[in-house]
Amino acid sequence: MPRYARLMCSTALAAARPALLLLVAASLGLAAAHPAQASPVDDPPPLSGQLMQGASLLRQRGCLSCHSVDGSPRAAPSFRGLFGSQRTVITDGRERTVVADEEYIRRSIVRPKADVVVGFLSGQMPTPRLAEGELTAMSAALCALAAPPASGAPPTKSQQRGAELAAIAEKVDGSLTLLLGSLLGFVGLHFALSARRPRALLVGKLGEPVFLALYSLLAFMALGGILLGFRSAPYVVWWTPPIWARHLSLAVMPLALYLMVAGFSTPNPAAAGQASLLAQAEPARGILRISRHPALCGIALWAALHMLANGDRSGLLSFFAAFVLSVGGMLHIDSRRAASGGEAWQRFFDTTSRLPFLAILTGRNTLKLSELGLVRPLIALVLYGALLVSHHVLYGVSPLP
Repeated sequence: MPRYARLMCSTALAAARPALLLLVAASLGLAAAHPAQASPVDDPPPLSGQLMQGASLLRQRGCLSCHSVDGSPRAAPSFRGLFGSQRTVITDGRERTVVADEEYIRRSIVRPKADVVVGFLSGQMPTPRLAEGELTAMSAALCALAAPPASGAPPTKSQQRGAELAAIAEKVDGSLTLLLGSLLGFVGLHFALSARRPRALLVGKLGEPVFLALYSLLAFMALGGILLGFRSAPYVVWWTPPIWARHLSLAVMPLALYLMVAGFSTPNPAAAGQASLLAQAEPARGILRISRHPALCGIALWAALHMLANGDRSGLLSFFAAFVLSVGGMLHIDSRRAASGGEAWQRFFDTTSRLPFLAILTGRNTLKLSELGLVRPLIALVLYGALLVSHHVLYGVSPLP
């Protein structure tokens, strides 16, 4: 290259150097001002199976009974926009501000009492027992539930994905038909086939053994429909139980179990096939001094406690059906026995009560602890402990507050 040409190139490069530096600086400034274009947060991958599983678990595990996924407040903070937000929490009695990162979210799931958000009650959330895969899926879904866009602003891709996950979490699928029909059939079957005229008619045509076998078959079919219907029915929250309802259930459930254990293991003139016990000098002994229908009282108490502590539609319908069947069963048995038991039943009726302890409080009977013994209370306590330990495995939710 001639000397003058090299000189011109050097002069041009020297003159252009400031412009090149300005161009590079401007490019860097634009990149810093618009990091979303290169950030995976605003260009998220499609919904994975893990994210969809986590969003579904939020509904299946009952999280949406207290938390929302649309940003609205409920008994607990909303999940929408949780990840990356600042939270003022109470930790070990001390107030502090934390950032809701993935570690915080996982800790809040497995140890809900560790960091309680200011303004919300401690102990509202029961401690769940999740498999590691379920915990990972739920925490991933919570991290991806981006906050909704500001009013009038177009949503980013991450916000669109958050809306899709919220829709999955709130999706109401399945059918209530099988559960509702089975509950009505189970309750109606017991009342219809135990009524005097239908029972007498069927026993006369089929014979007692065949009638009892048919009765049992239909009852088990209805019970199977309840179990299948409960699993397939959509999870819909009707109300959020207060924290005291869980504590009350834990405190009173031993009594309900004792009434059932003692009732099913004590001869009772009010039970089927045991009317001959009315001929005894004192037919109301032991647990019958407390209630003449101890087992049904225990079931009714169990159902009432679980209605208080559960707010989902399927659970409330199922427990209400058990409550109606138990209370209605007591009234039905008393009516049948009054029509056929004569003076012997009336004597037993006058010295006992349906409501536990009412006959004792009104002076119609006397509590004798020696007749109750220790075996049945111990069995009830062992059963209570076993249910506490296995409740999560059997029913998918921990009974502990």
